[in-house]
Amino acid sequence: MKITNISLVTLAVIITVLNHFVSPIFFDEGPDSSGTGLSILLLAIALLNHLREK
Repeated sequence: MKITNISLVTLAVIITVLNHFVSPIFFDEGPDSSGTGLSILLLAIALLNHLREK
């Protein structure tokens, strides 16, 4: 995998963890759909880049 794909997946994981675990614990609010959508979008971009390499 290229460094771009690794950084996109890492960023998606960080956003997901912040959205689903850190935000509800410290700020007493539920996960929002924009964070989840952004994570899915970043993972889709990484997957398309990986498939395009082959």
